Amino acid sequence: GDLYYDPFLLYLSEEDILQADLLWILDPQEGTITSDFLQGLPALLVDISTPETPSPDGRMEIYARHGISEVWWVNMEKRTISRYQPKTSGSTPTDCFQDSETLTSEQVPGFSLPVSDIFA
Repeated sequence: GDLYYDPFLLYLSEEDILQADLLWILDPQEGTITSDFLQGLPALLVDISTPETPSPDGRMEIYARHGISEVWWVNMEKRTISRYQPKTSGSTPTDCFQDSETLTSEQVPGFSLPVSDIFA
């Protein structure tokens, strides 16, 4: 797969164009990828909280509607990472990883990273 970052536009439909901080694409042939945006579905999407976007409110419903499998919401203030599976669990996080835990992904086989390394 391929990783895209540095806020990237995710074009889901004419009405739903969102900015994501990181996108993991398993098969680049499944969508249109340019230097600015992806039109298609990422296997994994990472959103990082900002003062302007302190919570993922509303985003998970959009991601679910378009069939995105896994989203990580990185809460910089709380130093946590919430894992969502919008396609199956909607806007309810399936896991919340703390500083002392190791982050894993169902969409990126073999991936593991201590959460404390992310906030170091």
